[in-house]
Amino acid sequence: MGIRELVEQRCRGFRRALCSIVFGNAFVLALAPTVHAEQRNECTKGFLKRSYGYVFSGPRVGVGPVAAAGIIAFDGQGGVTGQDTVNNSVTISRRTGTVATR
Repeated sequence: MGIRELVEQRCRGFRRALCSIVFGNAFVLALAPTVHAEQRNECTKGFLKRSYGYVFSGPRVGVGPVAAAGIIAFDGQGGVTGQDTVNNSVTISRRTGTVATR
């Protein structure tokens, strides 16, 4: 078996694996239940009462790549608490913060 045949064989194997992953994920996502937002036109302090996780990444001018992951929690009375870990491609730091109810 020559190099060309070996490369073609590996490409076929890679294509099969890639197709299995893509179609497998599409199948699993098709089985997932659909979630709809509530039809409310109001946003009150009491409405915000839970914790949310977030992740973001992207370029920051003058700094380079930046990424963060954290949790922000609303207490339902106007208070907010948050904590995250940030990587600005120079240092990794942990941040926390609280905004009290007024």
